[in-house]
Amino acid sequence: MTLRFGTVTNPDPSGQMHLLEAANSTAATQSTRDFAAYNLGFGPCIGAGFRILGENGANFQVENVSIHHCIFRSEGIGAGARSCVEVQRGFSNVEVSYCSMRGAKNTVIDCEETTVATEEGLFIHHNWLDHSLGRTHYAVSLGGSGAAALATRCRFTDNYVTGGGVSCLSADKWEMSRNFIRVTGPNAGGDDWLNTPIVFLFQTNTDMIIADNIVERSGVNTGTVVYFEGGPTTPQSYIVFKNNTLIQTVEGNVFQIESCDHLIIDGNTLRNTSANAAASLAINVRALTRSCPRLNVVNNVLESTVKMRAFLSVSAGGGGQGVMTVSETTIANNNAGNVCTYGVLFDVSAADGSAVDAYPILQGNNFHGATNAWGASNHAAGVVFPIVWGNRGDVCQMVGTVPPGGAVTAVQGCRYTWQHGDKTQDFYKSTGTGNTGWSTALGVP
Repeated sequence: MTLRFGTVTNPDPSGQMHLLEAANSTAATQSTRDFAAYNLGFGPCIGAGFRILGENGANFQVENVSIHHCIFRSEGIGAGARSCVEVQRGFSNVEVSYCSMRGAKNTVIDCEETTVATEEGLFIHHNWLDHSLGRTHYAVSLGGSGAAALATRCRFTDNYVTGGGVSCLSADKWEMSRNFIRVTGPNAGGDDWLNTPIVFLFQTNTDMIIADNIVERSGVNTGTVVYFEGGPTTPQSYIVFKNNTLIQTVEGNVFQIESCDHLIIDGNTLRNTSANAAASLAINVRALTRSCPRLNVVNNVLESTVKMRAFLSVSAGGGGQGVMTVSETTIANNNAGNVCTYGVLFDVSAADGSAVDAYPILQGNNFHGATNAWGASNHAAGVVFPIVWGNRGDVCQMVGTVPPGGAVTAVQGCRYTWQHGDKTQDFYKSTGTGNTGWSTALGVP
């Protein structure tokens, strides 16, 4: 069976004309529940092909809904339907699977909550989502409506997304995995994607796993592939970004992270084929409006046809939001041989009290062919001492660009290499636990 609009002579200007809707209201005495749409066709319409709209409260929800093996062809009236599927608010236990969707002008799947209400247990998987006829950047918009109404315990997995990106805002305990998300040129809206990411996390997102996705940016203007944007009151926290492949064929950073905390960036492949990448960064972490504790960048691979400026840039402050820090930093076992000018760059641009980690763990990385394995600039210069062997807080080997006496805090038994110009000198910590007790420069036979 196929549902579609015929001739529409008096369309609702707000686009609230949907083909099929599972809804509830605050006047209800029980939830709307146990609804299945299976093997249906959805044709042209003005609103959404299928819409779910409940309210806040156990009796006012829409729950236990399955949309399975349906075809949405939403183009044909004006610029197309508003969305193919809208899962807006007041729901639990909703599954959208094995569907083919195309023709919406705003978003193929829209999950942005418009009023505070429960959003829990949404599972979107194994769908083909084509936004080539769309008029906006994002084929899929996931999440809730703000910190007071996070969409919780949801999954977006095994989907093929083309012609548009994926955004996620106001989400808690989400999984996004094994998706193929690609933008290879402007869609029907004609925008060239200047400075617009393909995958975009913003507002509040916590306890997320983003894994095993392939995300491609090609045929459009300058911009990043993946962007996490935190803010003064909208944290991006406890996010695992693992085993993803990011493909960048145009100018721009590959992975941009701003004001996020407790991040694990592990086992990803970042592939750049742009010839204009000499000033671009593979991963750029900035503490602009919130501090960034617990940054872990491990086991990643950078591939590039030209040398990028750096594999990783870590900076703090300069955003006019007061003192910002990046702390408890581990950068280990990354492979960026012969593809970057610097391995890691540390920077504090303004004298506002901000600081990057003074003792980051920097071990086991392949920065062969780089002019410098690491560097520190502006107000980070002379106050960053990477730990290149051993454990933080224990006996270890550090390096830096100033002599250690009065500058480098360490326990007895630590060693320090002063790198200054073409010369190096080694020092041994013989007494104390502060920044004194360093030996004179050790002789090298």
